Amino acid sequence: MPRSTYYYHVKQMQKPDKYAAVKENITAIYHENQGRYGYRHIIMELHNRGYPANHKTVQKLMKTLHLKCMVRVKKYRSYKGGGGSGNRKITKCIQRTTKYIQNVDSEKMDVKMGNIKDKRKENVY
Repeated sequence: MPRSTYYYHVKQMQKPDKYAAVKENITAIYHENQGRYGYRHIIMELHNRGYPANHKTVQKLMKTLHLKCMVRVKKYRSYKGGGGSGNRKITKCIQRTTKYIQNVDSEKMDVKMGNIKDKRKENVY
């Protein structure tokens, strides 16, 4: 490693953190809301408290502070439930259709088809 690079990094380590106040406020907001606030809510709250910060900066600082929103958005489920009178109507319809299908399947249907060459009719089952 070049000498100049080494001393550059040593000098950078001795500088005070320019985001120290923002970090303190981020952790305070996060713990005030029991870890339910993600970076978007935290940005809005920082702006309300007078700390204008970019959303990318807040995300980066939250990652370094190991702060993560623990609330998950509920997954969309289109199923509305299985109870109620509407369910009875559906089951009656299903029973009717299955009875109809059974009747059609059980009956043999004779179909008359004409043969063009012989001009006679045959029963096809």
